[in-house]
Amino acid sequence: MEKTHLNVAFGYLSILLGYLALHKPVRQKLKSSHSAKSIGPLIGSIREFIAHYEQVENAISERQDGDRPHVSYVEGLQELVQQLEDHAARG
Repeated sequence: MEKTHLNVAFGYLSILLGYLALHKPVRQKLKSSHSAKSIGPLIGSIREFIAHYEQVENAISERQDGDRPHVSYVEGLQELVQQLEDHAARG
């Protein structure tokens, strides 16, 4: 269970860093401080969180009436990934 908590915390930290990285000076600092000199690993972490989040929500919604209130949250995270990828492509 402890590993799950750490993964969740890491996922939310990745999302926070992703939103901060939309600001150019922060993005440049993240890029320069990472060994890959890119925000690709950050994007990968956010994608992984989205996948885990969807798995949990799908399991919960199967037990309920099939409501999917998390869709807008997931869409927001996917939009974040798209924006970060656009910034990464521009350099």
